[in-house]
Parts: sequence; structure tokens; C-alpha cells
Amino acid sequence: MKKLLIILLLLVSCNNQFKIDETFLPGLNNIEKKKEFSNFNYNSDLFAFSKEGNFLPELMKHTKKIKIGNEENSNLFFNIDPKINLPQQGYIIDIQKNIIEIIAKDHEGLFYSFVTLNQILYTSKYQKKNIRINYIKDYPALSYRSVHIDVKHHLEKKEYYFDLIDQLASIKINGIIIEFEDKLEWSERC
Repeated sequence: MKKLLIILLLLVSCNNQFKIDETFLPGLNNIEKKKEFSNFNYNSDLFAFSKEGNFLPELMKHTKKIKIGNEENSNLFFNIDPKINLPQQGYIIDIQKNIIEIIAKDHEGLFYSFVTLNQILYTSKYQKKNIRINYIKDYPALSYRSVHIDVKHHLEKKEYYFDLIDQLASIKINGIIIEFEDKLEWSERC
């Protein structure tokens, strides 16, 4: 699995449309880093609120501890706004001193914004630093980003594939093409 992820990371990072930043995979379209740091780090309690009543997307390892809050006690505000000037799956993350604001073009963009936030929290944990004040504006170059898995010669246990799906989602891969060939029994019908 590590070999597959390394190959994927090389392919993703070779796209020269994006600025390469070792913190984010794939790279981001636009990030404005400030020299200042926010009051947030990996251990911060994040309370999320959406005025429009949007639901939080599926959360990953470092974002799982985000809790739903209300307008008064929240420090992470998120929203889906199909009218923002971004392509499909696009989003904006505005990390300020005491507030994080996320605006996504659609539900997919909201999911990918939280994938990016997961990467930011991961970096905070391992660098042992607060999160830098950033303004991130990102969208994919391709709306369909898939990998091909050939299981005709070797089949792993199903847990392997569930873990692989999570790993691929963490680098914003949104499709899997599985080649079964002779792994499924075929019976002719009359």
C-alpha cells in the first residue's frame, strides 16, 4: 500500500498547475500565509456551526473531535454557497486569530475543505505549533480523480480496501476503477 501511495503522491505533485507545498497533498491553488499564528492548534476545541443548517461532512482522524456548536460558542463557521466564484468542488478556508471560516461551492467542496483542515491539524500536531493564519482558496484541476486497482492476480482482505479508500480520500482521490477479471464467478443464463 505504501508503494501505491508514493506513486499517487508523485503523480499528484507532478501537476505543475499547483504550487508545491509539502504540507498539502495535492498542492493548493492559492494559499496566502501570514507570519502570525492563530490561537488554534491540534489540541484546540473546535465547535462548528452553519447558519444555513449544513451538516458536517465525514470527518477524518484529526478533525473527528470537532463538535457541533451554536452561533455564540462556535469558533469554526462553515457554509455551502453555490454562488461563490469557484469551480465545482472548490472551497475557501480563512484561518484568523480566533475564528476559522469555511465556504464551499458544494457538498464535495465542503468535504475537501475538511480534508485540508485535517492536513493542517496534522501539521500542527507534528510541528508542535499553532496553526498559521492562512487564507486558502482551492479547487481541483480535474473533477474526477481516480486510481486503477487490478485485483485479477492478487486479492487482499476487505479491511485493506476499506483502509485504502480512507487513505485515497485523504489525498482527495474521488474514484476507484477496480479490475476484477476472473475474481467473480460467471454463470450463463438460459
